[in-house]
Amino acid sequence: MQLRNIVLGLLFPILSFCAAPTLVQSGNAKDGSGAGSVVVTLGNNYTTGNVLLISAAIWGPSAGEVITGIVASGVTFSFLTRANNTGSVSDSEIWCGVVNSGGANSIEVDDTTAGYATLNATVAEFSGTGGCTADAVNGNFSTSSTTITTGSVAASVANDIIFAASIGRRNITAGPINSFSAITSPNSTNAVAYEVVGSSGSYSTGWTTATTASSWAAAIVALKYAPPPLSVSPSLIPSSHAGNITLTLTGFGTAWTGLTTFTATGVTGVTKVSQNVSSTTAATLVITTGGGVGSLTISDGVNSVPITVAAPGFSITLGVPNTTTSTTVTFTGTNTIWSSETAAGLFSISGSTGASLGTPTVTTNTSATATLTIGATGGAATIADTSTTLSQPLQLNSTSGPKTEFYLESTFPAVTQSFEVTQSVDGINWSAYSQTVPTITGVRDPSVVNVGGTVAMVYNDNTTSNISTVTLYTGTSLSNLAFLAHVPVIASQPAYAPTFFWDPSAPTTLYMTVSTPVSSYGVSLLSASLSNLSSWSAATIICPYSSQCYDGMIFKVGSTYYLFYAIANTSLNYMSASAIGGPYSGATLILSGNYESPYMTYSPITGYRLYFTAAGGDNGGFYVQCGLSGGVFSALGVPTRFFLNGATQTQHGTVINYGPVVPSTQQGVQ
Repeated sequence: MQLRNIVLGLLFPILSFCAAPTLVQSGNAKDGSGAGSVVVTLGNNYTTGNVLLISAAIWGPSAGEVITGIVASGVTFSFLTRANNTGSVSDSEIWCGVVNSGGANSIEVDDTTAGYATLNATVAEFSGTGGCTADAVNGNFSTSSTTITTGSVAASVANDIIFAASIGRRNITAGPINSFSAITSPNSTNAVAYEVVGSSGSYSTGWTTATTASSWAAAIVALKYAPPPLSVSPSLIPSSHAGNITLTLTGFGTAWTGLTTFTATGVTGVTKVSQNVSSTTAATLVITTGGGVGSLTISDGVNSVPITVAAPGFSITLGVPNTTTSTTVTFTGTNTIWSSETAAGLFSISGSTGASLGTPTVTTNTSATATLTIGATGGAATIADTSTTLSQPLQLNSTSGPKTEFYLESTFPAVTQSFEVTQSVDGINWSAYSQTVPTITGVRDPSVVNVGGTVAMVYNDNTTSNISTVTLYTGTSLSNLAFLAHVPVIASQPAYAPTFFWDPSAPTTLYMTVSTPVSSYGVSLLSASLSNLSSWSAATIICPYSSQCYDGMIFKVGSTYYLFYAIANTSLNYMSASAIGGPYSGATLILSGNYESPYMTYSPITGYRLYFTAAGGDNGGFYVQCGLSGGVFSALGVPTRFFLNGATQTQHGTVINYGPVVPSTQQGVQ
């Protein structure tokens, strides 16, 4: 940005670039028991740097009642003014507190003489005031009048807060006057009001009481507007930003000129590019950031203010699961400044032919949406935030065909069971598989995995000769699967529900869980090298027979392993462990019912989805959406039924999602 000279004789309005104070929140409370104090609880914690203006109002019966103190965590209070009508025992006081540290919301107002009839307190939190200095104070009282008047105070500058309060014997029926805004008070005989003024001058307000003349006391204060001499926006910026960042600088009472030099120091990698002074109180500073994070000091040579440089991040959410046309992408940022960026080109997509992103709608610095259009080929794609160069991977469907496949057996009776494959674009509605698969009979409880180009299918063939083994087929695709081996599990014990698991942290190993009914059901774990799938380890029990668990499958989130399993005729459950071999603990119910064959899946489009079948088999299956919070899975809603193309009876299967994530990372891993 080109630096422009400023004519020194041309003065700019000092306050025109300063934000006016804002009422953040208010609250009130009263005590009529004479306990000596009342506590006001605000709806939210008050904020560091803001001020709390307090109306503390006492009504009789003892003459000379006054407030003896106000207490709140992290707040320093000072008395500003009072109107005390000793003849009618009414006292209206105004106090002010600067919030030195936020994080609390309770304010206690004390009158230790404890002789009052009612103690009324109203707390108003304001931002942008700059402190508790009063320009002027005033007060007024009467022993016999229906009109309450505060008297006048002089505001020295625009944006002064005029704060007024009254207490009397009669109900207030009208007011405040003179464009003041009312703040809710705890008592109909107590009134509070304020105005943020647009210019210096004299201000007052008032109210009207019930028709019977009575006594009252009213106080008013002009709180001086005194913001920091230097403020910077935005106050948080991302590290490693791809381009220039323009900081807007606002001064209060400053006299900046073209000779003023602004600096940005304290964080590694931050470089000043240029500056521009547009008035005595307004300027911009252009910088770039590097990899450093921390507190960055912005200075005009006299005044300084810290802002934060923090590592950015972002995530994406697709509106329509497994779309083959278009959908809305929601972007959520961390420590980003998207509102300051040019919307066109802020996000990009690459890697999938024909896929495109529309110009985003940016709503805040950390939120935006855009339309994603799917290309003809689908496949792996990358969506990037060009302002930070961060990216998120995404696997897209093509516009021409389904990409989510469900592998399962189609018939339940022994001997006639077979390997069946159906497909779906949403994991809910299923159709015939578009490729030829080999005819394999005697298949029960099949599981399929695709890791690095190796496709494997394992099942329990449920024959007398192979009762203690599971049968393994391998190939480079479903179309060329061929028999490889019978894998022994536990001698003389039937082996059911073999289910593959591939762990990215052990990429050369393939794991398999198998159910074996010794006394009652249990789940065992075996492993083999991907380079030699004909040789498997001995079975290790990871879910004990005493737990009566069967149809186990492993699912991993981060570094935690989850073992999902069924309990006969009862429920679907899971346990967790920090290592794949256990020990697994913390048995947790996820769904009650006569279900079996649980299979958990995840994608950023569909979220967590648990598939399962009815015990004994039928011609379809079920799924339920799940949530994960604090390491705990829960079912979101009730199971939804789905049916499979041409299947007369189904039991146990595997879901491989080829939609939003590369298949090799979806074998039970999120």
